[in-house]
Amino acid sequence: KLREKNLIRKSLVLVRNEKERAEIERVRLQRDEGTTTIDEEVIDDDIDTENSAAGDVELWGDVGDEKVDDFRAKLMDSWDSPVEELESSATKPKSSEASIKTIAGKTQSSHRLWSMIGKTDISSGPDMFDQVIAAADENAILLTTGSEPEDALIILSPYDTTDVIAIRRILARYGQTRTVIIVNSRIEVLPAELSSAVLVYAMMPLIARSRNSGDDSNGLKAVV
Repeated sequence: KLREKNLIRKSLVLVRNEKERAEIERVRLQRDEGTTTIDEEVIDDDIDTENSAAGDVELWGDVGDEKVDDFRAKLMDSWDSPVEELESSATKPKSSEASIKTIAGKTQSSHRLWSMIGKTDISSGPDMFDQVIAAADENAILLTTGSEPEDALIILSPYDTTDVIAIRRILARYGQTRTVIIVNSRIEVLPAELSSAVLVYAMMPLIARSRNSGDDSNGLKAVV
């Protein structure tokens, strides 16, 4: 919606680390492969339908050739595009699809998926703060040059101290100049940098009580 209203152009989507980013990419790839398989099955069904229709015409022989040709032409118009797309995608070399593990990450038309701390192993000792700061400075960086500069950050599901430190570092760098969106936050105590944040969407528990005030057998009903 923000892109449709030209409020942002392209966003950097940040998960916690490289492990989470790789898992999301794996799930996305499986979903895309499943979609391609479904498309191929639909094309096969359409071809069977065409053969069946052609057989019916030959059997009955009472449909004009012009109508049959027109019907086939319309069907072919709808088939050509997906078939050509599948053929072109199948002939692309594997090397062009291999992701290059650099700061660029895998780019989509509307976003780039990356992580806040990358592959850095964060300790739980006194070095945690400095380690997270260094990792965030290396990974959570907007690409502001090129044909598709990024002007917004979306941080997914932060929940612990490591995430809080990384978010504070990101907000110190971009909080006053870029749009920062935090989705599904599980941080119990928000850092001071988020004191001016605006809640734009949330699902709150629904609590209902019986209309009969004297009936306490059912108690409160909460839907979460």
